[in-house]
Amino acid sequence: MRITIEYDSSWRNSFLSESKNEEDLQREFIATTKQLEKNFYQKEVSHNTVMGILNRLIGEQKKLAKARKRLDYFFKDLESQITFTDRNDRSYEIIYLRNLKKNSVDPKAFSGIVKASDLAFTSDYSLNLWGVLFLEIDEIYQLIVNNKTIDFSRFSNKIHPIDIKNRLASLSGSISIEGEIYELLQEYQQKRNGFDCPESGQKINISNIYSLLIYWQLDELSKTYDISSVLSPQGKLTGIALSGIFTEKDFMARYSTGGNKKSWGSPYINPSRKNLEIQDKMLTKANRGILEINLNISKDQARDLEEKIENAGVSAFYLGKKGLAYVKDIR
Repeated sequence: MRITIEYDSSWRNSFLSESKNEEDLQREFIATTKQLEKNFYQKEVSHNTVMGILNRLIGEQKKLAKARKRLDYFFKDLESQITFTDRNDRSYEIIYLRNLKKNSVDPKAFSGIVKASDLAFTSDYSLNLWGVLFLEIDEIYQLIVNNKTIDFSRFSNKIHPIDIKNRLASLSGSISIEGEIYELLQEYQQKRNGFDCPESGQKINISNIYSLLIYWQLDELSKTYDISSVLSPQGKLTGIALSGIFTEKDFMARYSTGGNKKSWGSPYINPSRKNLEIQDKMLTKANRGILEINLNISKDQARDLEEKIENAGVSAFYLGKKGLAYVKDIR
């Protein structure tokens, strides 16, 4: 018996987490670039694919692993008699991944109107607080170690959520802990509880220096001003960690009317290496072809199977991951 199936746009990729066994039906959908590096698998039509199709054609609604456990499983003694041939034309497309099950947000975006008039940026202390982020390293040393007075008025046009966000996002790299930097960190250790100065000769992230600076300034300003308007319920600066980690989405969620921006998906291209040159390989194999399923069974079994297929009346179905397929011929 031969069943000929024609299909179009059949993906040959998997975006599910790796299954521990054949019966693992709780695999997670992977939609982030970092996770896909470890969880992307190319897939072809397999024996299980064919068995899934045949079960679908006779009206079976259960997953293949569960269907095989049934006492009245139709193909129980027939699976070893089934072979197939897959002939297809392949083309490549860019995949647009969209995960609707998770409440994902864009890590570098926000929605709504920026609240530039928030008290955090319009209070008497705002210029002195946020202005320290725009100081150079040598100016920070003079301010903290030598108690030098700094004129923050030159930064008045930068006390805006977007400018502050951009400044924090630009703080990258590290610097050796020696000389003035070592003195600066020792001063931080004396004036800021919870910070232990690393040993001389090590390195520290520049973002860490500025986060320590703004929290040091926050403590200084709290002696004169009511700074409650800039603090989160936990008494911190939203999106700015003492460790130097800056989270743009959290910072802007506080200072925008729409909060975090939902992340619905993004195009994904798999980078591949060939001849030591990095190339972009489009992931989706959108196949169009013919799948021939051959069953080495008796005429009576063939008639029974054909009758079940006709009674089920399945007109079209998925083949593999997505793709539209239908039975073209049964002989």
